[in-house]
Amino acid sequence: MSYKDDILEMENDRLEEEMANRVSLMKNLATGLRQESIQQTDWINHKRDVFTRADTLMGISWSRVKDATQNSSNNRKLICYFAIGGVFVFCLVFYLIKRLLSH
Repeated sequence: MSYKDDILEMENDRLEEEMANRVSLMKNLATGLRQESIQQTDWINHKRDVFTRADTLMGISWSRVKDATQNSSNNRKLICYFAIGGVFVFCLVFYLIKRLLSH
């Protein structure tokens, strides 16, 4: 082998190693992306299940409120009092929290 062939062989080896390092880096990135996508999919599925349960609970609650208001006028008054009381309690809690945080 000549000097020129030796230089070309060394250059080829260097480029081969650089290529191997890049391939390894890309493989690691692909593996990381796959794991991240699996985690995100699991998280989204969990949130979907939580929202589905909340939707079911809200639907049941709404149907109970609807049934209670349609049964008689006394239930309508009771529902109205509960709504007004709920708004009052919310405002009171909001005021107390705001006052505690301002000090």
